[in-house]
Amino acid sequence: MVDESYKYRPSEEEWERAGKICRFLLPFYDITNLIFATSYPTSNLYFLQVWKIQCLLMGNVNDEDVLIKKMAKLMIVKFEKY
Repeated sequence: MVDESYKYRPSEEEWERAGKICRFLLPFYDITNLIFATSYPTSNLYFLQVWKIQCLLMGNVNDEDVLIKKMAKLMIVKFEKY
């Protein structure tokens, strides 16, 4: 079904980029839920997840997509504060 009053829709390129951003951010969502859903996260659980975050950020710092690369670099700066 198509809404005839809908005037604008994302292009295929925009949908692709949105999907890539979602794939980039999903692990952070999953890790955050894992850590904060646990009443008493143990240090081995916590540090493993922090290491995964670091690996995800470092793996995306040279991404071909400029937006993902920029987000990863900004997130690394904040990550290194902690």
